[in-house]
Amino acid sequence: MTCGRRVNILGVNVDVGYDVAGVMEKVETVLLQDGSHYICTTNPEFIMSAQNDPEFKDMINSADMSLPDGAGVVMADYYLRKMSEVGKNRAVRFFAGLGAGLETASGSFSKSMKFAPKITGVRLSEEIFKFSADKGYSVFLLGGMVRDWKGKPSESKSRDIAIQTAEKIRREYPGINIVGASSAFSFREEDDERTLTYIKECMSRTGDEVLDFILVAYGHKKQEAWIRRNLGKIPCRIGIGVGGTFDYLSGVSKKPGDKITQFNLEWLFRLCTQPWRLSRIVTAFPLFPIKVFLSSLK
Repeated sequence: MTCGRRVNILGVNVDVGYDVAGVMEKVETVLLQDGSHYICTTNPEFIMSAQNDPEFKDMINSADMSLPDGAGVVMADYYLRKMSEVGKNRAVRFFAGLGAGLETASGSFSKSMKFAPKITGVRLSEEIFKFSADKGYSVFLLGGMVRDWKGKPSESKSRDIAIQTAEKIRREYPGINIVGASSAFSFREEDDERTLTYIKECMSRTGDEVLDFILVAYGHKKQEAWIRRNLGKIPCRIGIGVGGTFDYLSGVSKKPGDKITQFNLEWLFRLCTQPWRLSRIVTAFPLFPIKVFLSSLK
């Protein structure tokens, strides 16, 4: 297990340095505490969105854990640690920043350079399922959306991606207590009552008075806002926003291969397989590293 530390990237807190074992140890500690808690899987898009959205920034910074979901975040951490050793002269910082930036970028293709571990929503979810199956914790899957090749919601009503994911997880982890799953409800506040009623009906059927985990896949901002509004009303101990995780776990979308992940080229994989994500990919690269570089010169 590795030791973690909380860093600040463009005003957003991120807990870096944890490997999966360290994260799950923290998760188990949080489960034993009173009340409801939530975890953010923070990627470059989260950090960029938070620049112009104080409420969203507060959601991330108030989370019990804000995990680095993606290479861009851990590379920014590495770069900023390098820059923390540089003096305050702006000219010196400019050239030092260029050098540190090139070193950081080249690290994507070098096994010798060690960035902090990245903890993606998919990886965290898989660990939550394994952990829950082993320890007897309860899980609910909420949200997710099947999209066509243009990125628009599919007209097929028969493909509930949360249910597909739950069925696959039950096969992989026999005995896991998945209390329920549904993609039938929206993230909107006016739909909260219907959603909560359904969740509580599922809990009543399984005899669970409290949920241990709810994984919410409504996309960034929306899922965090939903969790913040509703977690205590369920009640649920830990809520986690997982973005497009159900797409990959259900098999609707292909996961990046090991080599792509090793060289931190997930952004290129998504650009090729999901071209409708172009604006989001551009936000993560190159806009995010450019903003980190410029902020480091101050």
